[in-house]
Amino acid sequence: MADHPLRPARDRRLGEPLPHQLANLTQAHQIAKGL
Repeated sequence: MADHPLRPARDRRLGEPLPHQLANLTQAHQIAKGL
């Protein structure tokens, strides 16, 4: 039973940093273009 609640929590945690990293990459690209 402990594995069940941990599985969705892990999936959600992995899905969160994905969009965050994409936003960081976009910002880095814009900053590099401005420089």
